[in-house]
Amino acid sequence: FLSLDNNFHSIFSLEHNVGVLTNTEVAKGLQKRGAHIISTTKGTATTSEKLLYQYVSNTKLIPVDKVPECKKKLEEFKLSKGEIIQLINLVPSNPIDVHITVENCEERLGSDGVESVLCVFDAFNGTTAQQ
Repeated sequence: FLSLDNNFHSIFSLEHNVGVLTNTEVAKGLQKRGAHIISTTKGTATTSEKLLYQYVSNTKLIPVDKVPECKKKLEEFKLSKGEIIQLINLVPSNPIDVHITVENCEERLGSDGVESVLCVFDAFNGTTAQQ
């Protein structure tokens, strides 16, 4: 698994069983490394980190300070950690997004549960990192 280290000297440290990062957390770490800077002379980000930041920053993101709260709300639906991370990375905007992410969605959540999951994301107003 990948994790952000405390000093961001290296965005990723290979520590076992630390956890999985959301795209929002990855974008924040990459930005701290200077991946958002286009110039090749500024920042300490590698080319691959800049490309990763470019990709992640063009996806919908929940504000980094809201990720823990969002995770907590999604845990109420008894979703797996993987499903929670996938939903946060996807920032679903319609029922199909939830159905393709949550295994046995209809049995586990039903229509009302799917709508409730979507309401969680409506409250966080996902935006791209460049907004």
